[in-house]
Amino acid sequence: MAVNKRVVNRTRWLGLVSEYEYGSYPSIRSFCLEHGISRDSFQRWRRIYSQRIKHTSDSDAHLPGFIPVQVDSHPQKESGIRVIVGNGLTIVVDADFDTATLQRLLGAVA
Repeated sequence: MAVNKRVVNRTRWLGLVSEYEYGSYPSIRSFCLEHGISRDSFQRWRRIYSQRIKHTSDSDAHLPGFIPVQVDSHPQKESGIRVIVGNGLTIVVDADFDTATLQRLLGAVA
């Protein structure tokens, strides 16, 4: 199964930017040192995602690239995931589900 490296990279940076924004780090410098990332790269990705936020209308329920996640405290015997998108839409994904198909599906509902 091929993994789209571009999607993985964007997802990684989105996660890092979100962690910084919602965390309690004393400075960008300390955050970057702790995560072993370049301050310049972090600032670039932070700018990219802050521009996305500014261009998102108030009527949008979620920011592009973000999908709310609920962790099930009582998991089933077989591992897999359940994505609750909103408006009653739930996507249940078996453990052996094709990654590329899942990426297309999430892109369609995000």
